[in-house]
Amino acid sequence: IAQNRSIKFEHVTFKEIKAKALKENKLIFIDAYTSWCGPCKQMAKNVFTNDTVADYYNKNFVNAKIDMEKGEGIEIAKEYDVRCYPNLLFVDGNGKIVHRVAGGMSPKEFIALGEETKSPEKCFAYYAKNYEANKTNSDFLRKYIYAKDGTCLETGDLVKSYFALQKESDLTNED
Repeated sequence: IAQNRSIKFEHVTFKEIKAKALKENKLIFIDAYTSWCGPCKQMAKNVFTNDTVADYYNKNFVNAKIDMEKGEGIEIAKEYDVRCYPNLLFVDGNGKIVHRVAGGMSPKEFIALGEETKSPEKCFAYYAKNYEANKTNSDFLRKYIYAKDGTCLETGDLVKSYFALQKESDLTNED
């Protein structure tokens, strides 16, 4: 069955995309990709063209597809510390990161990712913002490690902090 819808990506400057997001009171979804990235191509071909995905993302987000190795993408990659591809970023109209993950996924997973952005306590920014107040909370650290690990960002210091908080008896439990 031929699909006839796809995510509508904005083809303007990032400044204009942020202004549109503010005006429409929406988050921005950024497909941070490169031309040589296999999973990026898979997402473009099989996920962004899925009718259900397209309808959901076009309704809920201002969408941007930005090559991180060209033009504005080079600075955006630096600003958001993009280290692997695809990096799927959700930012507000002021340019602040709300949520992020890295890697390809199925249409169902991609819609679930969009839904996650509606729950602040599930978003990457929640953990980054609340880290200082919770850096001695093992449960919080464990969740932050999982959230950060899914972004290609460094987790080594968090892991060290987590294990430093564990009692010897904790080292054999499933977590």
